[in-house]
Amino acid sequence: MIYITTDLIILFIGFLLFIAISTTTLSSKLGLPSLIVFLLVGMGLNSFFTFNNALIAQAIGTMALITILFDGGVQTSYQKVKSSLTYAGILATVGVFITTLIVAVATMFILDLSWQQGLLFGAIVGSTDAAAVFSILGNKKINLKIKNILEVESGTNDPMALFLTTMMISLILIPDATIFESVLMFIWQMVGGVIVGVLAGYAGVYLINWMKLEATGLYPILALTLTFLTYGVSSWMSVSGLLAVYIFSLVLGNQPLSYRTSIIRFGESFAWMGQMSMFILLGLLVFPSSLVSIMWGGLFIALILMFIARPISVFTTLFWTDLTTKQLTFISWAGLRGAVPIILATYALLAEVPSSELIFNVVFFVVLLSALLQGMTLLPLANWLGLNKGESISSPYHFDMVAGEVSEMDIREYIITPNSSWKNKAIQDLDFTERVNINAVVRDNQLLMPEGSLVLEKNDIVYILASKDTHQYIKSYMAKNIQQAPKNV
Repeated sequence: MIYITTDLIILFIGFLLFIAISTTTLSSKLGLPSLIVFLLVGMGLNSFFTFNNALIAQAIGTMALITILFDGGVQTSYQKVKSSLTYAGILATVGVFITTLIVAVATMFILDLSWQQGLLFGAIVGSTDAAAVFSILGNKKINLKIKNILEVESGTNDPMALFLTTMMISLILIPDATIFESVLMFIWQMVGGVIVGVLAGYAGVYLINWMKLEATGLYPILALTLTFLTYGVSSWMSVSGLLAVYIFSLVLGNQPLSYRTSIIRFGESFAWMGQMSMFILLGLLVFPSSLVSIMWGGLFIALILMFIARPISVFTTLFWTDLTTKQLTFISWAGLRGAVPIILATYALLAEVPSSELIFNVVFFVVLLSALLQGMTLLPLANWLGLNKGESISSPYHFDMVAGEVSEMDIREYIITPNSSWKNKAIQDLDFTERVNINAVVRDNQLLMPEGSLVLEKNDIVYILASKDTHQYIKSYMAKNIQQAPKNV
């Protein structure tokens, strides 16, 4: 007989996280989102012990989702949002609504549900997961506009899906509730979420820059603490907490901020931890045997979602834009489902909506199939459509500068591409509008002294300390000739 001890639990959790981390590389090579691996690990654990607490799963899943939104928002520039907000905003609202209606009709007939339950199911699977998309695309050179649209859409369509889900639960459990009241609540949630997010964002920037903490490691924790407070205050005010968190982190990431690099990296690490924990826990809620009975119904609904509902919602809402047919096709197929639908399905479980267990199992199956089928074919589709320009050049190095105060200066890295005008030029011959300092050059895994006579070569990584305006000049002036790595340090 095995006795469960604290040491055994710690060993088990460590082993579990090691397996999850180790398999992320394998999932990337196979073209699978990491969530598939984590979900399967969770489902496999059902053979050893039972977990059926939907409340705990929902709480941990929501906290993980908050950290994921924080990580996405703090690394998203205003320029990216501005260039894709119109497209993403339409997809996140009208697009989600169209997807919900089409899936609802299919679900009513396939699963023999009422129209309210059908709309509930459609609302639950209405949001997309760009994190799953980017884990597959990795360092591929996919059209930047498409990437931005998918990322901003995923950050803004979760509140719409959450609102529709809670509205349908209310309509099912409270027959006297009216759609008019729900529409007014939706407007309040969206507008209120934006207002709270903006105010909390600027307040957060002020606090982080003003407070003098004992250790530098406390600043990332402070940023994440403010994120959870933003969600809590938003929920207390009955506005969209998810939208408020995304707007909060967006403001935080685009303002002068102390310890920016530490905050960004801490958020990224915490988001990965949350993602692994969330999917493993959600996988524990489902027994593989329970998916067999709903396999055919789930298959038909998943195919309708992927081949009919998502494409119709994309083409009918964006046909008038400057996006090409190939780009719209790729955006349609890149609408992978992820954590949010499974978390939203727990709302139905906790509310004890009729047929909620059936809805949860089918939602889980649809998410699993969407990630598998769309995940494994997304990159081949990009190649077939001519949207993949090959591997992008990326740097495995980090050059950190820890600044306790807000500074107009920062260090950024630039990679010398084969067509760069900097290639075969000595450092002393490079022209800049203002004084800069080249801190280091990395070549073939060797750190070189950046002397004026050093001639730059293809694939060299150059670290430059300069003002933010100068970095913008370098970025815009050299855009056609030099690729800037997507990070600020």
